[in-house]
Formats: sequence, C-alpha cells, structure tokens
Amino acid sequence: MTIDRVVRSRFPTLTVSASRASQIRNGRPLIGLSLPDGTTALLDYAGHFLALYRQEGPDAVAEAVFF
Repeated sequence: MTIDRVVRSRFPTLTVSASRASQIRNGRPLIGLSLPDGTTALLDYAGHFLALYRQEGPDAVAEAVFF
C-alpha cells in the first residue's frame, strides 16, 4: 500500500491548487483556508500526499510537511 492510500484511509483529505501546493511544500500557513476538525491530509491535483495541516483560527497551519 502506498503512502497516498494510507493517508486517505486515515485522514480527511483536501486536494489543493498548484499555487497552494507550492505554499504547502514550504510549510507556509494557508490564509483563509477552512479545514475539517482535526488533522487534514493535503494532496496535489495528481493525488500525491503533501502534508498534514490543521485549522488555527481562520487559517490552516502545517503539522508536518512530507513533500
């Protein structure tokens, strides 16, 4: 089983745009992005797992970046 499939089975996921993916790869906060409660796995358009993020106020912040 690939990491992408494992992540999808354990966390809510969100596919992000290319510009958001660039921010995620650098661990930047995602201003104005609303996530479900808890930790969310963020994926690029190709379905590759990028990072785990959580909600902090009105923004999403990195818990762990894997890409």
